[in-house]
Parts: sequence; C-alpha cells; structure tokens
Amino acid sequence: MSPIRNIAILSSLAVLMAATGCASLYDGHYEKTQKFRAMKAWYGYSWSSDEKYSCDYKDGWKAGYYDVLTGNCGKPPMFPPKRYWCPNQITKECDLNRYEWYIGFHDGVNCARLQPDTHYIRPWMPEYCEPQIQGSMLSEPMLEPLPSVDVPEPTSNLVEPPLTEPASN
Repeated sequence: MSPIRNIAILSSLAVLMAATGCASLYDGHYEKTQKFRAMKAWYGYSWSSDEKYSCDYKDGWKAGYYDVLTGNCGKPPMFPPKRYWCPNQITKECDLNRYEWYIGFHDGVNCARLQPDTHYIRPWMPEYCEPQIQGSMLSEPMLEPLPSVDVPEPTSNLVEPPLTEPASN
C-alpha cells in the first residue's frame, strides 16, 4: 500500500470517529448493557414459575423491562411492533399474539419497577453539621420585632344616587 493511501485511510477514520463521537459509542454500549440486563431478568422471572410463556409474551416482557431500565415511564407504545401489523394475524388468530405482547409488556414494566432505580446518579450530599455559634449570641434575638400599627376599620363614604323615575313622553 502506498503511503498516500494509508494517510487517506487514517484521515477518513479520524473524520469518521470525530463525526460519531464517543457519546454514540457509549450509547451503543449502554443499550447493549440494558438489553442484557432485561434478558437476564427475563430468565430469572421465567425460571421462577412453572408456567410456559409464549414468545410474544416474552418479547413484550423484555421490551417493557427495557423501557423502564432506560429511564422511560413504562407506557406501552401506541402501536405494537411491526410483526403484529399483518391483517392475517388479526383475522385468523383473533389478535391473540398482539394481546400477549401487551400483557408481557405490562408485566415487564411492573417487574422492573420493583428493582432499585439505577438510571439516575444521585448527587453526593455532605452530612449536616450544626453551626458553631458562641453562647452569648444564642440568648439575644436575631431581629427586633416590628412596631404594631393600629389600622382603622373601613367606613363606607359612598353616596348612593337618588332614585328617579324615567321621564315619560
């Protein structure tokens, strides 16, 4: 390979890395980690029960768990995943697959909400310390009370107009 071609490849890699940035690489790693956590939680959930779950329920459960793990509120999407859009599923199978996906989504959300919230970093707060004040300052009042002012009660100074009958023609 020629040195000019090596420089071109290295410069294009540098531009590509600058364009994507470290944040997008970190986001990809974060999403993979959360999906792995959802899968691991699913295996713990499914093994603790003797029930046999359908693939649709399992996929919905993992989607709901993942939704809460990534900091979302856990509301199900308005539209189900694309694989449930086929009209044959709605007519032949009475829409049971999509229904199971939504049930699994709700169960996954509820299970994720039982876990501790690790999405947000909690700020460090120092221990509360009592202020060190000299004893003579504690016995003196900090502010002098305001003088009291007597406020007179309001009186009605409004004059009512006299009642007159309308003029007749």
